[in-house]
Amino acid sequence: MVSFSLTAPRMLEQLEPPSRWTVATIAIYAIGAILIILAGLRPIIARMRAQGGLDSKTIKRRNLLEALYRAWLIAGQTALITFGYGQWVANTLGAYHIPLLEKIVLMVPFCLIIITGWALDYRFHLAIRTINAPSGDHTPHYWSRRSHILYNIRHNLLFTIAPIGLILLLSDIVEFYVLPATPHDAQEAVYLTTSLGGALVVFLISPLLITRIWKTRSLEPGELRSDLETLCGTLKLKYRDILVWETEGVIANAAVMGLIAPFRFILMSDGILHRLERHHIKAVFAHEGGHITSKHLPYLMMMAIATMTLCATATDFAAEYFELTEISAGILMFALLLTVGGFLFGAVSRQFERQSDVIGAWASAPPEDDSPTITQEGAAIFASALQQIAVMNGINPQKRNWRHGSIAYRVQYILTLGSTGATRQPIDATVRKIKLAIIIATITAAISMAL
Repeated sequence: MVSFSLTAPRMLEQLEPPSRWTVATIAIYAIGAILIILAGLRPIIARMRAQGGLDSKTIKRRNLLEALYRAWLIAGQTALITFGYGQWVANTLGAYHIPLLEKIVLMVPFCLIIITGWALDYRFHLAIRTINAPSGDHTPHYWSRRSHILYNIRHNLLFTIAPIGLILLLSDIVEFYVLPATPHDAQEAVYLTTSLGGALVVFLISPLLITRIWKTRSLEPGELRSDLETLCGTLKLKYRDILVWETEGVIANAAVMGLIAPFRFILMSDGILHRLERHHIKAVFAHEGGHITSKHLPYLMMMAIATMTLCATATDFAAEYFELTEISAGILMFALLLTVGGFLFGAVSRQFERQSDVIGAWASAPPEDDSPTITQEGAAIFASALQQIAVMNGINPQKRNWRHGSIAYRVQYILTLGSTGATRQPIDATVRKIKLAIIIATITAAISMAL
């Protein structure tokens, strides 16, 4: 700390300010994002007030606004890195070899604009819970603007940045301090081994970090916890703890974190615990447990690694064949990950959600013979839980979701299974094929790295 405190003032004195073009690009990036939100929200909220809620046209406008805003964020950050800001960061900070410093400064404009977007978009989320409130129901509680921003910082920004930042920190430490002391012929092996090993360790322990970034506490002993622990026995589910996810009652959701039992947590939001009946809570809990017992998290992790590796291999091949510059290759890599990775992750996640929905419906009222059949009672309980969660979160049932699909489709799917006496076997067979494809892709990625 002493050496850094002495170095930091000298470093600041030697920093060259970014060029006017770079400053102008940052300003255009920020102003453009603000104008997109402001211009897009006004007609959406006005139409919601006129219609008394969300209709299909308003949903389409909202989806278009979100797509446009995300495209601007990604394109703008890419432009900043490509045309000046990235070079300025590398030239002014790269020589100091301070772990993680370059990455943090590089992402500052993106993070600040994201936070500004949450502040501006607050009006829409507040309107959803007032204009779109069910007839006869009390106005759903929502946060203040400050609490809305802090929630998104904790649950969206830090949720992503904290584990990725640890991985990048370990990578920089190895690059700056370990590799210079390593024989040249062993540097690539050391870097690859330490990077992959460090990433694996971070992924394993990250739930411990995230459950502290989020506001959580252990679910107190009682009848509900006993019921959930019994359900864990039925599902053969191992975990470290069942946590209450504190959101001031605003969020009605559940989540599961952790690849292995010592670092695995099941989270139930306070909104669910306070407003759902016990059999609905058990249905939601069983859905989250289904993700664990079906090993969805490890397969999603494998798919992510395989996708990144294969996209990198394809980029290297294209860069060599077409003689691309380093910047062009980087843009190509980013585009491949965005398109291929985004499509695959969404498609696979939706099938995994279907399987967990079916497990949730089955566990809500298992048949007496313990067969994989979905009973009408179980389907009705789980479908009712989904519908109530949609109402509590102000979600239009018809609104599509990239990872989950629409609530309406999920409800209809489960009710159809219950009414026809269907079993878990069809979705289980589909997911087995997906897992086999992921295994093949992972093996292919490993071979491509070895060649």
